[in-house]
Amino acid sequence: MTLPYSTIGRHPDQFPAIPSAWNEKYEKIDANFTNVDTRLTGCETEISGAKGDKPTLAAMLQYLQQQVEGVNPDMQNAIISALLQAMDFGGLANREIVKTLTQRFQTGFVTITNRGIITGCSVAKSSTATRNVNLAEGRIFVNGMIVPIQKEDNGAAIPSNYSSASKTCYIYLGLGSSGWEAFCTDLDKSVPDGGVPLYKAVVPANNTEVNDPYLANVTLSDVRRLEPNAPKTFTTAPFVYVPLPFNTISNDYVVDLDVVHFDGGGYQLGYVYADERAANGFKVCANGMADNIQVRWTIRKLNL
Repeated sequence: MTLPYSTIGRHPDQFPAIPSAWNEKYEKIDANFTNVDTRLTGCETEISGAKGDKPTLAAMLQYLQQQVEGVNPDMQNAIISALLQAMDFGGLANREIVKTLTQRFQTGFVTITNRGIITGCSVAKSSTATRNVNLAEGRIFVNGMIVPIQKEDNGAAIPSNYSSASKTCYIYLGLGSSGWEAFCTDLDKSVPDGGVPLYKAVVPANNTEVNDPYLANVTLSDVRRLEPNAPKTFTTAPFVYVPLPFNTISNDYVVDLDVVHFDGGGYQLGYVYADERAANGFKVCANGMADNIQVRWTIRKLNL
């Protein structure tokens, strides 16, 4: 810092008290003080402007240092590393959520049908009506009830097959306008819901009413579910297989079963349970008399 008067000399000892001589010295001293004060005021103004909205210049310098470090390559690498780690943790969390919603907990609905033949209800070809079959009397269990079946001659007709390939159809008991009676499906069709299967018919190619009126070349195969001791005991308990939407890593999962609806009395329901668990599916079984048992199933496998 340069002052207007860098050196103000001293008066010699015993210098007479002449005002004009002393005033010159004071004027130089005042000029130096004024210069210093002006410069100090300028510095204060500049510092005040430099610190901006920070309380001190030191705080502003610290802030600027942080900003500089923020664009430093090491700092950028550190930030990128932290972001990648956060994204990895986020991806892991998302995968775990998806796994929980799909694999750890899986749910769905199945329906177990429980119907069959107690006695009778055999089917034979008719010898008096073209392409018809006769139904023997008997008893069936269906919809949680035991139902007697009346004998029925010429009750169901086997369709003609005009194609060049063998085809199949099914004779079954269905609920008609006058009660339970025999029906036959169309060729290559399955037994409709609510029906009780009796026999499978194999109809050869080009087998028609003209060339085979009494079904001599049609093969009937017994597909009845025979349960002569129903409703006390069943030879084969009904079940339905449940394929899991997502495989589990093992078969030690928990299965919860909620019976939503069934046909029959409450005491006829018996016990509904899961069996033969595998990583890709399991069976839902029933051992009662109830029919059309709708079950909501849920598996839990938390250690996936």
